[in-house]
Amino acid sequence: MKKRLIFALIAFLPLHAAAQGGISKRQSFQRLEAIQRLQKDYIISLQRSTDQFIVRQKEGEAFGVVDTGGRVVIPFQYDWIEEDCGAGLYVLFNDTAMGFADRNGRIVAPLVYGPIEDIYGDIFYKGLCSVSRDGKYGIIDRTGRFVVPLVYDDYIYLCDSGYMTINHYDYENNIFSSILMRFNGDTILGPFSHISYIGDGLLRVDNNKHLCGIYDLEGNEVVKCKYDYVGYGFNNGLMVVKKYGRNGVVDRSGREVIPPAENRIPDILIEPITSNLFIVEKEGKVGAVDSMGQMIVPLEYDGLVDATSDRFVLGKNDYDLYVFDATGRFITHYEQAYLIFAEYEPQTVRALKLNGLWGLCDSAWRELTPFIYKSAEQSYPGHCKVTIDDVTTAIIDDRGKMLFKGPYSTIMQIYDGVWQVVTYRGDEQIGGLVDDFGQTTLTRGQLKTMKRWMKLNATEPLEVMPLEDVAIEKAETESVEAVETPEDYMDVDEVFVVVEHQPEFPGGDSALYMFICMNLSYPDLARDSHINGTVIVSFIVQKDGTVGNIKVVRDIGGGCGQAAVEMVKSMPRWKPGMQAGKPVYTQFILPIKFEIYDDDPIDGTIEQKCLYRLNNSSWKK
Repeated sequence: MKKRLIFALIAFLPLHAAAQGGISKRQSFQRLEAIQRLQKDYIISLQRSTDQFIVRQKEGEAFGVVDTGGRVVIPFQYDWIEEDCGAGLYVLFNDTAMGFADRNGRIVAPLVYGPIEDIYGDIFYKGLCSVSRDGKYGIIDRTGRFVVPLVYDDYIYLCDSGYMTINHYDYENNIFSSILMRFNGDTILGPFSHISYIGDGLLRVDNNKHLCGIYDLEGNEVVKCKYDYVGYGFNNGLMVVKKYGRNGVVDRSGREVIPPAENRIPDILIEPITSNLFIVEKEGKVGAVDSMGQMIVPLEYDGLVDATSDRFVLGKNDYDLYVFDATGRFITHYEQAYLIFAEYEPQTVRALKLNGLWGLCDSAWRELTPFIYKSAEQSYPGHCKVTIDDVTTAIIDDRGKMLFKGPYSTIMQIYDGVWQVVTYRGDEQIGGLVDDFGQTTLTRGQLKTMKRWMKLNATEPLEVMPLEDVAIEKAETESVEAVETPEDYMDVDEVFVVVEHQPEFPGGDSALYMFICMNLSYPDLARDSHINGTVIVSFIVQKDGTVGNIKVVRDIGGGCGQAAVEMVKSMPRWKPGMQAGKPVYTQFILPIKFEIYDDDPIDGTIEQKCLYRLNNSSWKK
């Protein structure tokens, strides 16, 4: 079983930040001016288009789409809208229903469907989308035409173009089974206890004898179905297998590089690096051994962070990273590290601290920038904010290119290629828009003042009262009923969407994950129906840190939405959002993943199981 130590903030919103797609400098500035006009009436959602905007009216809750001139393309009557650039469509949501519209506002598929897969980024996979309606399941293409009709009673998961798995749960006998089929209905594999697509044209299969193997999409056996456990993918052409509690390794042809019967590696085998180097775990500590079980890297690290074809990275003490080559030779040590870009980005980029200064490395751990920055932090997927000196901050993209710099204390992306920049001095603030070319709506006078303020803030920081000494006002709607939003909610105070310092769960993101894991109730209906997915909940973190105005933005059915609301209602006080040194009401959006774990430790407390999941799952999604 893989054990990976994850260094990342939770990606609270599945945002995309692609390149500008060839837009000219003049077109970009025209877009800046258009956004500045639209901001008077609308709150703009982050997206990738160049001539249309997903917006919410400031006085309303519904979302719609307008063009650069303010013309309404899609009316304001939806609870949520997402852009699916891969399909050239907008995904529309009302309550738990989903539909699609094209960029002309024409409804391609009415709001009658429910997604049966997680919606992260583009919902269409290779131009196809799994949908359900009235208890039946099928697949549509980007025109709304049914490729697989709504005739199946069981969940459909897309494997690849032309292939799907049908997953059936026998309630009477408590048995789950899967079948691999072509879109025309021809059965290729199964029924087996479980079939899961692991990518690269391969499927992980648990047969009816509780033995595991790997098959391809044509039904050919790649790794014989004779193991108690096989991995969920090949790393450098190798995969972990287990038989009778013994560790082994197979290659992509199914050949046993290390036969489990030889029991050369007695510890818990996590990941093969090469045919002669393997990451292992024992008593909670991780190291590396060779093919004969001889220790190469001592068991003194907390987890495996990453493994590439020529190196691997082990973590220790929350943020320290230790990099080794493929032979186990130590290369370097980074003092701190953060994953800058979420998993759905094409490339994972890391902000790393070396000798007290920060820089960026790509997914192969090659330097994208020199280590010259005073600080680096997550900005938005695809971008990193760095501090150059006391006066200047900048945005760097995922290729290491500096897009713009200036005297900005806060930089927030509000649209692909468009940024809101703000500088504070006490209760005063100056703000404007900047694009990826560095063009800005700020005047020279404003920039001069912002630069002066940044210098003053560095040399003469204003005294900020401790939070506990600030007179905190309680919102009138402290106990808001779940999923309901009163029309007059907090009329007396502004509710911020983006603030200088975001609200923080006590103990940070790992503590938030543990709280969710230990307090989220998986509804029996959802569990029995094998419903997996992500509920998105919106709520207000109030000035005193309490949570109110809880609303389900997206549900997956089976009672999961209400379970998520009940969990949020039980949260302790947060550290409130701060604007200009003062606590403010802040809207927060939290994806809550419902996932059935088949690999939990058999024994242990709920806390131990949650800790196990924290180290063995992609919870940061």
